[in-house]
Amino acid sequence: MRRYAFLSLLLLSVAIAQPARGDNDDQTVRTFTKTFPGAGISTLVLDVPIGAVEITAADGADLQVEIRVVCDRDHLRSCTERAKKLTLSAGRSGDRVDVRVGKGAGGGNHSLHIKAFVTAPRQLAVKADLGIGELHIDGFAGDVTADLGVGEVHVSAPEAAVRSVSIETGVGEGHLTAAGRHFSSEGLFTRDIDWSAGTGRARIAVDCGVGEAHVRLDGGVRTAAKR
Repeated sequence: MRRYAFLSLLLLSVAIAQPARGDNDDQTVRTFTKTFPGAGISTLVLDVPIGAVEITAADGADLQVEIRVVCDRDHLRSCTERAKKLTLSAGRSGDRVDVRVGKGAGGGNHSLHIKAFVTAPRQLAVKADLGIGELHIDGFAGDVTADLGVGEVHVSAPEAAVRSVSIETGVGEGHLTAAGRHFSSEGLFTRDIDWSAGTGRARIAVDCGVGEAHVRLDGGVRTAAKR
């Protein structure tokens, strides 16, 4: 969905105000894992308010979810108490799996961070909503809908499976690599990128309020970052 630019800019100012920290400054204080047999699942839906999310397609039959709650060591005690109250859930209803993190992950407390990793059969449709952070969705042959408020979103998919790509970026950059060509739009108020020359069935729709949106169509699957 299209976001209001002034609200996105406000969120961006909050996000970039956080000090840069390495992984050595963090400690995982809570881990949530769940596995679903992939048979009969057609759609994965993920909703995270703030964090880093990787959703990766695989040839395996199962859908695997891992969510880590990570705290800044400098505020470990208070952050750990908050982490205990955070709602982490993954459930199946019919042919759909929903993965959600409670809104308490946001709220201006920069000492608490979410890292979510999902591996799922590549034929699934994926719908991901991330408020602030970094989102990677890689290798799926089904429809992909990525909605990001502030940050970066990267989507890769097999070109043979895709019919169309739509990229909306309120403020920032939009990039598409498809059919041997590169399309881009950037600036204070960017243009939408719409491409519909594919031969497949899948539709990719990316909406980024403030930040960068990248879509790449090729034959490969991005290797998940080291966890």
